Amino acid sequence: MRASSQRDLPSKFIASTLSENQESGNQRVELIGVDFSGNADQWRPTVSRPNVWVAFGISGAETLKVSGLVPVQDLPGPEAPFLKLRRLFAERHGSTCAIDAPFSLPSQFVGEGTEQVWRRTSMLPRENRPFCRGGALVQALASDLPPRGKKIYRDTETHWIRKGVNTRSTTWYGPRGGAPFAAACMSLLAGHEGAVWPFQKNGLGATLCEAFPAAQLRHWGLPHRGYSEASRGATVRRLIVAALEERHELDIPPDLRTLCFGSADSLDVVICLYAARAVGGSMLASDLGPSARAEGWIAIHR
Repeated sequence: MRASSQRDLPSKFIASTLSENQESGNQRVELIGVDFSGNADQWRPTVSRPNVWVAFGISGAETLKVSGLVPVQDLPGPEAPFLKLRRLFAERHGSTCAIDAPFSLPSQFVGEGTEQVWRRTSMLPRENRPFCRGGALVQALASDLPPRGKKIYRDTETHWIRKGVNTRSTTWYGPRGGAPFAAACMSLLAGHEGAVWPFQKNGLGATLCEAFPAAQLRHWGLPHRGYSEASRGATVRRLIVAALEERHELDIPPDLRTLCFGSADSLDVVICLYAARAVGGSMLASDLGPSARAEGWIAIHR
C-alpha cells in the first residue's frame, strides 16, 4: 500500500505550485527536493513504507515555502516511479532540483568524462530493475578494486568526513555502501537533458544539483545524527524543524510539518530544498573545490 495520507495531494499541490509560479511578474523560484534510494524495491509502484520522497518549494526573498511533500509513487502519470521522476525533471524548465544522492565517483574512476560514465552506468544490466546493482557499477567502473569495492571518497565527501559527518563511499558495495545510490542517481542523470550542476550549464528541464541533508545540518550547527533513530528520532526531528522555522526562513504548513516529525526521509527531502535554493539563488556557503567539475560537489546553503 501507499502512504494513504498523501494519496490525494499531487494534483492539488502541483497545480497550486504551477499557478503561483506562472503569475505575471512573479520572481519566486520553484524548488524540488528528492530523498533518493539505491534500493530498487523502493521504486516499485506500490510500497508499504516509502522512503523516496519528493518535496516542492517556492523560494522568495525572505522565505522558503514548502508547497508539497509526497512519496515518488504519488507523482502524477502512468509511468513507473523512476520514470515519473525523470519526466518531472524534464517538464520543470527554470526550476532547481536537489537530489540526496551522489552524482559521480571519485575522479580517478571518471577519466573518460562524467557524462560518458553516466551513459555507461545507465547501460549496465538492470535485471528488470530501473537501474543496475551497486556491485555491477563497481565491477564496471572500478574493476581493479576488490569485489565489494573499497572506501574511496570524492573531495566533497572527504570535506564532510573531516567535519564528523557519516558519509557513504560510491566505490563501496558493502554495509552502508554508496555504490547503489550512485548507480541509481547516475542512471537518472544519463537521461536528463537539462543542466546538471556543476557539470553541465545548459539544457532543457530543471537544473539538478546534489544535496546532503546531514552536511547541511552540520553546517548550521544543528543535530545531524540520531534523527532517524526509532527511540529519540522524533524528538530530534521536532527540534530540527523548529530551528529551520526560527532561523532559516522555513515556511511549512502544519500537515507537512507533521510528516517531517514522523519520518527522517520526509524531513531530509525538505532539507534538500535548501541545496536547490543555494544553487538556484546563488546562496552557496562556499566556493567549489578544484575537483568539482570532474566528480561533482555537494551544494550547501549559506
